[in-house]
Amino acid sequence: MASSLKPDSKGVGSSKLPSSSSPASASGMSSEPAESASGSGNDKKKKKSSTKTAKSEGSEGSFDFFDGMVGSDGAENGLVYLNAKWDPDDLSDGDMMSPPSPACVRRIKNDILAIYSDPPPGLCVMPDPHNITKIHGLLTGPFDTPYEGGFFYFLIRFPHDYPISPPRVRLMTTGNGTVRFNPNLYKSGKVCLSILGTWAGPSWSPAQTLSTVLISIQSLMNEKPYHNEPGYKHERTPGDSKNYNDIIMHETIRVAVCDMIDGATRMHMPDTLRAVMESSFPDYYKYYVQVCESHLHLDGQPMNDPFGDSRPTFNFRQLMKWLKTIKARLSDNKTDYSDSDEERTPGQGASNKGCRDCRQDDNLSLEGGAHGKNISGASAEGHSSNTSDGSEGPGGGNSNTS
Repeated sequence: MASSLKPDSKGVGSSKLPSSSSPASASGMSSEPAESASGSGNDKKKKKSSTKTAKSEGSEGSFDFFDGMVGSDGAENGLVYLNAKWDPDDLSDGDMMSPPSPACVRRIKNDILAIYSDPPPGLCVMPDPHNITKIHGLLTGPFDTPYEGGFFYFLIRFPHDYPISPPRVRLMTTGNGTVRFNPNLYKSGKVCLSILGTWAGPSWSPAQTLSTVLISIQSLMNEKPYHNEPGYKHERTPGDSKNYNDIIMHETIRVAVCDMIDGATRMHMPDTLRAVMESSFPDYYKYYVQVCESHLHLDGQPMNDPFGDSRPTFNFRQLMKWLKTIKARLSDNKTDYSDSDEERTPGQGASNKGCRDCRQDDNLSLEGGAHGKNISGASAEGHSSNTSDGSEGPGGGNSNTS
């Protein structure tokens, strides 16, 4: 069963700044925020800033949020999104501590069932066996992008009033908080996307689902992520986009492949998702090696990140050794590696098959039956969330709001 890992559908909403070629750019979001009239008198006046530089996170490094409009109070439009609640591990507010409503539980269950029934390419999810509001997600980097073959692990948590409010999402594949994979994917794990309330643009709608959220995030991993950054529609310095791609390719293999399979992050993942990564690794192995071999000339050179992030030096030769070590370990576990010269399509159905394996492991019935690991009676931080009715999910009944 062959399948492309590139999503068939476009992402929903807008990223911090989608480029014209990005799937998320369908929202039509401009590279500069539109001038808005508010208040009266002098408050209505806006002044053009010289290129304002702000730091999104204390440790993220400097980069331009806008070249745009600054209000009379000196505050940049949209800065409120920098402080939006986004972290699923932050349980300090009532939205995440309150017990989920029966409608919330039904909707989460139907979102999961929809993915298990027809998994989008390169996307797998696994509910927490004890807490239905907590979901583990695995995205595979799409073809023809610097993220190709990477395994990106996300933690998703739903508020008590989902789908009225959007889920919170955190990228866990960050090299222990050291690697920023994209202008929209911070090293803190924050995902900058309008439908999550973390950036300006089309906001969350109850018609959206867990699947549309993950597809939108996957669409951020495009061919030229450099241009996702606001004000970077054109290169500031010739060659910046290619140089950034080289960095992302290196860090994808180092952190999103080798470290994800061999490092500590995998220990926080469900066993089934770890198995999906390990079963997909041999499909990509030749590609990983080809990337390393074609970039050996960069070894020893510093990674000059165009956004000012601190990076290590290139070391593709060391990555090749790490890949071979992983291959040997997985081969001992009888993972299939083909030495044939026949061309293989990376990820031939691996992610879709893996997602269906998740469904089988969970005993999750598409007819709405009980989950073998308490999905129908799961609790959110100890709160009962039993539901037994057969309410329809997205696209049926009153699923948008109840």
